[in-house]
Amino acid sequence: MVKKWIWLCMACLLGFGLIYGVTWIGDTPVSAEISQEAKGQFVRVEDGGNKLTAAYEGMEKTYPVAENVWVYRNGQKAGLSGLKPGDTLELIFNSKSQAAYIKVASVAPEAAAPAAGKQDGAGTEAAPAAEAPAAEPSGASQSEAAAPPVSPAPAAKAPSQPEMAPQTGAPGLAQAKTEGGWPWERLSLELKSRELMLKVKQEQTDKGSEADIYVQTKDRAVIHLNGAEAEQMLRLLTTGLPADRTAWEKALKARLGAEFKLKDASPDWKLDIRWNDGAKKGVIPAVGKNTQSDPKAKGAEKGKEKEKEKEKPKEKPEDKGKSKGRGHDDHDHDD
Repeated sequence: MVKKWIWLCMACLLGFGLIYGVTWIGDTPVSAEISQEAKGQFVRVEDGGNKLTAAYEGMEKTYPVAENVWVYRNGQKAGLSGLKPGDTLELIFNSKSQAAYIKVASVAPEAAAPAAGKQDGAGTEAAPAAEAPAAEPSGASQSEAAAPPVSPAPAAKAPSQPEMAPQTGAPGLAQAKTEGGWPWERLSLELKSRELMLKVKQEQTDKGSEADIYVQTKDRAVIHLNGAEAEQMLRLLTTGLPADRTAWEKALKARLGAEFKLKDASPDWKLDIRWNDGAKKGVIPAVGKNTQSDPKAKGAEKGKEKEKEKEKPKEKPEDKGKSKGRGHDDHDHDD
């Protein structure tokens, strides 16, 4: 009788284990798969922000939107409500085919103004200066006239321009990147909480810079970026942080918590950075000061020159006195 109960309990445990394992495996996404992306021009948001319609090559298509979608407009954190018709979109989908990361580039008003002036035929003085920059917008406007929702090739590059140099006023990592590299040789970051799992790796190798970002949200949806896309996202997350290393780590934790809307006050945090030798004092590599452009350095040099000039007249009378004294000594000796 006892053996029967033991076998029955073992069978029940085995059954529950199989059911749980099948459910977990079926719900686990493939983490190695790189996230898919799509491009187009914004048309509208539907279903209370759960769907987004974009136009590409004359066709409108509606995409489901993730609950915790990240929207960056011209390199700045934004929301779906800030999108405007005609904005260039780059959608990156999670493992559930939902738009989870949206990069937005607005139409530059400076480019539209010369194009309008050129079509009206007015402004003869400004026309020669506007011909060069207006060449691409005019071509884009002609293609849009034939097919309004078409996304031209120059517009597809627009999202990377504001992200490479976001208008935050702080040099941050974007400046370090344009100067030839990141301020570290290797970065490894892991963040785990009840709502999010984030893994970031960025390393400088002989072949160049390699980056990989893996994000899993609380609904088990996965976003996996690598290469240039991962570096762009890493730049958005780290630009504008303080230069001091201790303050940089604290600010990074606070920013990740705000960006991903973490409610967990104490998530598991692992950060491993191997800094470059040129960035010993801070995140941004130290740049040698140019004394010609530094007014304080100029003043110090002028002060030193004045002190030298003051010392020279004092030395001359003493030298003369010494020479005179030597002359009298020689004369007395002769006598």
